[in-house]
Amino acid sequence: MQVTSQPFTPSRKNLMDAERINTIGNQLSSLSVRTEDLRRYL
Repeated sequence: MQVTSQPFTPSRKNLMDAERINTIGNQLSSLSVRTEDLRRYL
């Protein structure tokens, strides 16, 4: 029995999930910066 490997091809759903995770991470980072700025202001 011969086993052949297929190249990894991410599904569209996985790509959308990764994009969503990146978006959430960027929003959290931005929120952290704004929170620090507000703390210095107040």
